[in-house]
Amino acid sequence: SQQDFSILGNVKRPYIKNLITSKFDLLINLTKENLFLDAFASKSKAAFKVGFYNEEIQIYNFMIDTDINDIPTFMSESKKYLQILNKL
Repeated sequence: SQQDFSILGNVKRPYIKNLITSKFDLLINLTKENLFLDAFASKSKAAFKVGFYNEEIQIYNFMIDTDINDIPTFMSESKKYLQILNKL
């Protein structure tokens, strides 16, 4: 949330800093147009990042163009393409 970030976009909370600096294989963002989670995703050390398509934000390795309310389609398409890319 807004309380977790400074005016300059720096993370304030230690547990969020730990999560951002932790290395993991896959990050999937199920939100769209959330500046705080986009900032989190952009700083994350995840090896591969998946999110909803947004032509203005290029922080994800792979983006899926589905309706934000259609999470089942987003997840099935994510799974399909992650298997093709050998990320699962």
